Amino acid sequence: MNCRAIGRKVPLNVILEREVARIDRIWSQHREIYSSVGPWLFGEFSIADCMFAPVASRFKTYRIKVSTASAEYMHFILNHEQMGEWVSQAHAEPETIDVAEIGI
Repeated sequence: MNCRAIGRKVPLNVILEREVARIDRIWSQHREIYSSVGPWLFGEFSIADCMFAPVASRFKTYRIKVSTASAEYMHFILNHEQMGEWVSQAHAEPETIDVAEIGI
């Protein structure tokens, strides 16, 4: 994935819309259940958050609209110190793959 890219556009077809809705439901439902425990998907940090961090980044890149609960989860992940470090290191990477650099 290219976390340096921002503002990319992709037409959402029925399949993509269904997948976005599925992820949005997962995030929203789990945050509703576990929000009293902590800010992560299952309250406390887990491998699920590692798996969904790139998804949150892609949703940001493509400006995917999600529910309020999911947007709050994305905001937490994307503004976490370690995620910021990962993105900073990506921006410092000198090597590029031309086809992956399309976009703003």
